[in-house]
Amino acid sequence: MERKNFVIIGAAKAGTTSLYDYLVQHPQIYMPGKETNFFCQGNFKKYNCQPDSLKVSIIDEYKSLFKGASKEIAIGEICPAYMHEPEIAEHIFHYIPNAKIIAILRHPVDRAYSNFLHCRLLGWETATDFAKALENEEKNYIPNHKKPEYKVYDYFMYYYKSYGFYYEKLKPYFDRFDKSQIKVYLMEDLHRSPHALLKDLLEFLGVDSSFNIDVSVKSNVSGIPKNKFLSALAFRKNPIKSILRPLIPKKLRNDLKRQVVTKQQLSRELRQNLLQEYREDILKLQDLIEQDLSKWLKE
Repeated sequence: MERKNFVIIGAAKAGTTSLYDYLVQHPQIYMPGKETNFFCQGNFKKYNCQPDSLKVSIIDEYKSLFKGASKEIAIGEICPAYMHEPEIAEHIFHYIPNAKIIAILRHPVDRAYSNFLHCRLLGWETATDFAKALENEEKNYIPNHKKPEYKVYDYFMYYYKSYGFYYEKLKPYFDRFDKSQIKVYLMEDLHRSPHALLKDLLEFLGVDSSFNIDVSVKSNVSGIPKNKFLSALAFRKNPIKSILRPLIPKKLRNDLKRQVVTKQQLSRELRQNLLQEYREDILKLQDLIEQDLSKWLKE
């Protein structure tokens, strides 16, 4: 699709917002913003078409998001929804067959629980118990996600456990794109050695890898609300937040958000049960991405 040459496909709650904040600092990289969701199966259903028949007006609308690009070398987007449906890999390949595909993964149990906490914080999830939320996912959401009323953001709101089966999410990309076009990183490496990971990523994107990126800003705070009113004011859409947001630097906003939430540990029993469910997928994943994930199985 003209100059667009990379897509970061997820995973949700695995550091994609931080990656976005880091990469947009680079003068040779252009991204229009997070989560256009253009290639999502939900959008193609909305317009009742397949990739080869997508309405020109819709394609033009998508292209217009990148009109601000000028002399940048790497032009692309970050959208965690792109790991949700296997058809999305085909959509991206149809339009950008030479795209560099990038994923960042987090321990699937930690990712699932963080997703749940985030949805509670935003008021999307009514269940206060994670086990109950997982039960609801199995009974209500997974059987219905192919129905017409499926929405793009449903992948994030309620697919806590199912989204973490990374092998089945990534395999369609490896089936379509050449292995040399795909990079998979781990969130723990982003936290432990951010500059080393970013240097490798910048080299992969073909831009100046010596550029100094400020990694001090931490994004996407999650946790249990200490105070419902203050957490709603900080995390949910409201007039006061809209007025104050442009006036407060992002680092300070995130520091303030951390003051109104508290961390809550996942029970050991539930963690172990989930880990057993993920075990086979993790073993297949480490062969697919050629990385040792044994530490994920020991936690």
